[in-house]
Amino acid sequence: MSKKILIVEDNDWLAEQFEAILSTEFSTARVADGAAAMEIIEQDLPDALLLDMLLTGPGALGVLHELQSYADTSNLPVVVCTSLPDRQQLASSLAAYGVRAVLDKTTVTPQRLLRTFREVIV
Repeated sequence: MSKKILIVEDNDWLAEQFEAILSTEFSTARVADGAAAMEIIEQDLPDALLLDMLLTGPGALGVLHELQSYADTSNLPVVVCTSLPDRQQLASSLAAYGVRAVLDKTTVTPQRLLRTFREVIV
């Protein structure tokens, strides 16, 4: 059975690109905001989450906090993809939320994206 990744990205074009790349090896679904992400997660827990930091509506920190509130989602591997500067500092501050990697939206390659999810989904 294929591992499932939920893509939470409010930029339609980027979400389509991420889905096209990840769907070569994983089962994927995508939503554009945090509220929709939590609905999907409650219905069908994915194996990992690709999360944009700058979402419209309920933001990424709200999603991360909500995930940590429940035993069944507190260990969900999360990969953040953002264009925010200082990703190393961001990664260390988000580690407590289950964030396993922080990728740069502007430079991430398909190979890097796939490799990251191969590493975080055990």
